[in-house]
Amino acid sequence: MKCWIIFTMGIFILAFSIPLWTGNASAYGFHTGVIYSQIDDNSQLGDPIVANYGGSTEYGYDAPAMDTHPQFYAGVEAHTMGGWYMVWRLLVSVSGTDPNGVALSGDRFTGLTALHSPESGSYQYVLDVVYQTLVNVVPYGIGSDIEYAFSTQPTGYDGSHAWADWYSWLGGPYESGLRFGFQLAVDPTLPGTYTINIAYLAGIWESDAGGNPVPVDGVTISQGLDYCYQYCTYNVNILTSERWRGAPPPCQPAGLLDVYRDNVKIGTSDTSGHYVDHPQSGTTHTYYAKDGQYGSNSQTVSGPASFELCVVTPF
Repeated sequence: MKCWIIFTMGIFILAFSIPLWTGNASAYGFHTGVIYSQIDDNSQLGDPIVANYGGSTEYGYDAPAMDTHPQFYAGVEAHTMGGWYMVWRLLVSVSGTDPNGVALSGDRFTGLTALHSPESGSYQYVLDVVYQTLVNVVPYGIGSDIEYAFSTQPTGYDGSHAWADWYSWLGGPYESGLRFGFQLAVDPTLPGTYTINIAYLAGIWESDAGGNPVPVDGVTISQGLDYCYQYCTYNVNILTSERWRGAPPPCQPAGLLDVYRDNVKIGTSDTSGHYVDHPQSGTTHTYYAKDGQYGSNSQTVSGPASFELCVVTPF
C-alpha cells in the first residue's frame, strides 16, 4: 500500500489529515473516534476542497475479556464536490502485534467480510458513525443513505496485513463507503494486550486537460486500539549497560546481561543490550540487571517505561 501526492496535467491534489481518536460507547458496542482527511485542488484559485474521507472502527470490548475471536468492523467513506471529481477507490487494512510485541501475520485476522455503500441493504452502525462526522466537513452534501451497504467486495491478507478493497474503473460515484469486518485470532496461551492498527485510504477521479479521468489517491490515515485478552499488559523497555568502576560515564550498552524482576530472573538482554518485559497492568515491579555477581542500580515502575540499568564492575 502506497501513499503519495500526484501532479497531473497542471493539477495538484493535496491531502491532509485531522486525527480525532477519542473512543465512544453506543448500543452497538464501542467505536474509535472518526479520523478524516480532505483533498483540495491546488490548481484553482483559493485551493478549494474537492473531497473528504474518513474512517472509524467498531469493537465489542473496552475491558479485559476472554473472547479468543473478538469481532471488529472498520468503516471508511469518501465524498466529493461533484463535477469531474468522483470516488474511485476505498481501502481498509489492519495489522497488529501480540502481547510480546511480535507482529501478527495477516492470517491472524479471520472471518473477513466487506460490504459497499450506498446500496439498498442493511444498516451499518460504523458507517453511520463516519457519516455523522463527514456531514459537517467541507465539501458538504454527503447523503445519509451511505449508512446502508449490500454488495460484497474483495478481501485478502498477506504476511503482515489483512484488507478490504473497493474500486470503480469507470468514473465512479460522488460518494462511497466500505465496511470491513474481521476477527482477531487470539493465541489462547498468550494473555495480555494485543494492539490493532487500522489504516484508511480513499482515492478520487479527476479530469486532465483533455477531459480524461485520472485516479489520484489521498494520504493514508490510521488509528489504533487495544484488545486485552484476560488482562491488559504494559511495555517496559530496558537498556542494559556496563562500565568498570574507574571508567568515566557514560555506561556502554552491554548484551547478554541477565535481567531480574522482583529478584527473579526473567531473561537475558539481546546482543544490543535491549530487553522488553510485558507485566500485567495495575502491578508494580522492580528491575535490575546482573553480570555474574555484579548487579546494577534498580528501577521500580508501575506503568509503561523506558530506562537504563548499568552494571558497574571492579575491572
